[in-house]
Amino acid sequence: MGQSQERLAGEALGLIAKLYEVERDVAELDAFERLRIRQAKAKPLASALHLWLTTQRQKVPPGSAIAKAIDYSLGRWQPLTRCIADGDLPIENNWVENQIRRDRAGPQELAVRRVTSLRQARGRRDEPGALGPSERARPARLSEGRDGTPADASRKPHRRAAAASLEARHRLIRSAR
Repeated sequence: MGQSQERLAGEALGLIAKLYEVERDVAELDAFERLRIRQAKAKPLASALHLWLTTQRQKVPPGSAIAKAIDYSLGRWQPLTRCIADGDLPIENNWVENQIRRDRAGPQELAVRRVTSLRQARGRRDEPGALGPSERARPARLSEGRDGTPADASRKPHRRAAAASLEARHRLIRSAR
């Protein structure tokens, strides 16, 4: 990547970082407050980022790495900014993607995860929250809390919607089998 492309990528990351700053500020708020603040702070930032991307796309050579990245972002702009119009949605879906990836794991990968989980549990038996004998015997659910709910969903209120969506997807997958 050339120096000018690196500079453009750095500028884009700086604009995106400002959106994540807003998200850090609203992470523990209820959905209504999160939406209100996103509309006031994140929406203008997203509009500025969109304008910047559109302007820069006209300046970069077609087929370059930065052009492909800009095209990807502009082509998926609505899904990328959907969280600004919905206080229940997180800014990213990494948590959901990781849950889906976990469900697509083959038998060998699941076995490795179980063994790894058991080894980790044995190494921290005395710590609060360590797995008990009955929990070590069941298949590993790495993102599951002690009560069976997704761990992140119980701590992060804005991820509850993502967790509900994931559960619906799980039911659909199970019914198709």
